[in-house]
Amino acid sequence: MEIKTNRLLFRTYEEKDAERLMAIADNKNIAWNMTDAFPYPCTLEKVRECIKDLSSLEKRDKNFVIIFEGEIVGCIGFRLKDGFREGSASGECWIGEDYWGKGIGTEGWDALVDYIFGDFDVRKISVGTFSWNIASIKILDKCGFTEEGCIESELVRFGKVCNECRYGLLKSEWEVLKNKI
Repeated sequence: MEIKTNRLLFRTYEEKDAERLMAIADNKNIAWNMTDAFPYPCTLEKVRECIKDLSSLEKRDKNFVIIFEGEIVGCIGFRLKDGFREGSASGECWIGEDYWGKGIGTEGWDALVDYIFGDFDVRKISVGTFSWNIASIKILDKCGFTEEGCIESELVRFGKVCNECRYGLLKSEWEVLKNKI
């Protein structure tokens, strides 16, 4: 499975990606803004295990490496919710520090949102972020997401307590943004 934009390619994880992912993700500046689902500090064994886990998830989970100028520069993905949250999805993304400020996050989120709303029966996409992650908040805002609230003292990362800011985008809002109505 692949998704292409003008500058990016998303493709599913492959075992051979482990060394490159370890090289860019073994960085505390990245780890500060990631969930503990991705290991820090990174070892090749931990990254291989993470790739295996992400590749074996249910069909409602879609995870991709982001390729820019022929190099893996980060990861992006989403989960289609079920049960009483059926019809919604949650997403996440991280970009290697050497690639910050190049518009990759914004271009990546735009493409992921188009894919989710265009190919799945989803009415809403939700994203949570650490309140200190101003760059991600700006990206979500550029992509049309609305802040739905912050949950006080919800997250702990490396011993530091932080608020979790929640953002959402409705399909009807996306259709207006994309002039699809």
